[in-house]
Amino acid sequence: MLANYSIKNDDINAEFAGEINLKRTDGIYQFAGEMEILRGDGYLFDKTFRLDPGGFVIFQGDDQFNPILDITGYTRLPVPKDNLEDDQTSEQLKLGI
Repeated sequence: MLANYSIKNDDINAEFAGEINLKRTDGIYQFAGEMEILRGDGYLFDKTFRLDPGGFVIFQGDDQFNPILDITGYTRLPVPKDNLEDDQTSEQLKLGI
């Protein structure tokens, strides 16, 4: 898949590109290959994380659907006013996972 392969669910809304091989033996599926994140968002708890382009989802051909994730996402969190000096303005903290 060159591009425009999208996954949209409660956990992620992202576009991917890559090459995945699918093998079915006795009704068991095995995935092997890599998908690169082109753009998108991930959702964790009540936060939306902007996914960095270039992250990967790597399938190793295992019997279980359990890919390796090499993904970075960022969100912004408000700094509580209690932690600010009187002359400081409200800021947001950039948090990456």
